[in-house]
Amino acid sequence: MASRSEQDGNRNDRATRKRIRVLCVDADPTSQSRIAEILGGRPIALHAVADADAARSALKTREYDVILVDAGTRADGFALAHEASRAKARTRAIVLCNRPTVALSIRAMRAGAIDILRKPLDAEELADRVTAAAEQAETLRAQARRIERLTRICKRLKDSKREVAEQVDVLCNDLANAYQELADHMGQPTVTTEFANRIRAELDVETILRITLEFVLKHAGSTNAAIFLPTGHSDYSLGAYVNYDLPKDAADVLLDHLADRLPTHFEHDERICHFTEGKHFEAVMDEPIDWLDRSTVIVMSCHARSECLGVVALFRDQQRPFPTELLATLESVRELFADQLASVVRIHNRHKSQEAWPGFEIDSDDHDELDNGYNFGDPTAGDDYGLAA
Repeated sequence: MASRSEQDGNRNDRATRKRIRVLCVDADPTSQSRIAEILGGRPIALHAVADADAARSALKTREYDVILVDAGTRADGFALAHEASRAKARTRAIVLCNRPTVALSIRAMRAGAIDILRKPLDAEELADRVTAAAEQAETLRAQARRIERLTRICKRLKDSKREVAEQVDVLCNDLANAYQELADHMGQPTVTTEFANRIRAELDVETILRITLEFVLKHAGSTNAAIFLPTGHSDYSLGAYVNYDLPKDAADVLLDHLADRLPTHFEHDERICHFTEGKHFEAVMDEPIDWLDRSTVIVMSCHARSECLGVVALFRDQQRPFPTELLATLESVRELFADQLASVVRIHNRHKSQEAWPGFEIDSDDHDELDNGYNFGDPTAGDDYGLAA
């Protein structure tokens, strides 16, 4: 442990590195002169005033390390000591009095003073106490700055924590969405396999139509549906349909009208056309269509080797929109549906000559494979594949 003389030496060394700012509040000019004489020649900047009002003005305009307050100062020197010790500048107060008593000392401590000195003042004692008070003031300021810095750091950490939490929420949402998309993609092959296993073993067109409609309705829910099959060049007839909510007479008229217009309009469109409102569908068809003005509609053409082998239409009230995942299912269904219809056409017409089927070309590698062309026969001659569900 350092000796008293070493502590004093270290204290004086630190004091010389910075001038100590002292405010003296004493109405006695003689006392002011004595204090100035004692502190003169030291690294101390002294400012003397005669009353509390002048002291308060000085404290507002400048930061002081130590305030020397005479106990007899007008307007209560103890109140002034209390104000100074509570100020943000962390000014340390020393009370001066002629006759210190226990009661006076207690009052001084309650006012926030750190010391009480008796007049007449001892030069060495005053200088030592002022230096100690200034060091204490600087320590308190350093602690205040540290607390303020730590407060700012804590605020930044809190803000960073909130930002990280928000980013974690975003990442969790992205992960959930990615997982859902992955699950959807993984589920799609299962859906495709299920439909393929059911339809590939069928060589009867009527059964193929029934299986296709059942499968589509399973994933779309209750809806009106129709499949139009080609009977010649740009000529289609109703192959199968499901009437969900249309009056019977209205359904017959609507489906006959759609058979005349809808397939030829969409047969070359390789997209799955989704109209969320009936007016959008009517705008594409360029005509008003009874019963569909308030419907949501999906139309898809089914192609095999660039030939349209069928057009499927789904429609129901636009207040019950189709689920978005249905489009991916339909994309798989139409390809399998068209391929199976093409297989049936090839098998049913393999005995016919090439000249009898304009548009067919025999593959040089396999004379049993027909590249393109189709004919489902004349519906009026017994080849009508219409299904009523």
